[in-house]
Amino acid sequence: MKVAIVTGGTRGIGKSITEELYNEGYQVIAVYNSNDAKALELTQQLPGLDVCKCDISDSKAVQRMVSKIYRTYGRIDCLVNNAGIIRDGYFLMMSEEKWMDVVNINLMGLVNMSKAVLKIMKAKHIHGKIINISSTSGVAGQVGQANYSATKGAIVAVTKTLAKEFAQDQININCVSPGFIETDMTSELRNKEEIKEHVIPLKRFGRPEEVGWLVAFLASDKANYITGKNIVIDGGMIND
Repeated sequence: MKVAIVTGGTRGIGKSITEELYNEGYQVIAVYNSNDAKALELTQQLPGLDVCKCDISDSKAVQRMVSKIYRTYGRIDCLVNNAGIIRDGYFLMMSEEKWMDVVNINLMGLVNMSKAVLKIMKAKHIHGKIINISSTSGVAGQVGQANYSATKGAIVAVTKTLAKEFAQDQININCVSPGFIETDMTSELRNKEEIKEHVIPLKRFGRPEEVGWLVAFLASDKANYITGKNIVIDGGMIND
């Protein structure tokens, strides 16, 4: 059985990715940071699912967790770097704290997880898959999200670089950039209907499972010749 780690894997888009990989037969380890209730609920929904509580901005904690996962299951075939936070604000009013909170989770969390997993994949000759979740904000920018957009743009660049560095090891590294997806985060938008009507050509928000389907494809053997790509899934909203 293949083993997959999904960060931020117990809610929102991450939950749908966890569910899709689980349904595809993976042993999934869903990593979360704070919401124990959501994690417990998901383990009850998906028998055999493993969950790990970890602050992915802490490189030592990440190393301990990934080492434990490898000792437990004997392999790591797939990593989905999905965890991310938003601390919005206009650029001139954005505090250093807001910048660093987003950088530490969105970017350095991905760096910490990728480094720990890639060391194992390379050393054990595992032809693995890494899928990084970026955003259309990282491709086209977004007012009030200079920090978030910066980290998501960096994720695209890191993806392309690591794909080249690890191609010789037959490790595929790709990126998925969702647009507006129906999650708790977008449910609070006051202008949802206006966005659907005037911004998105398909006239609707995406469903979390649609992102999950794309990630599962990239994790599969059907995507063995795809690496270093950023795939936008946004209903036709931006020209990428």
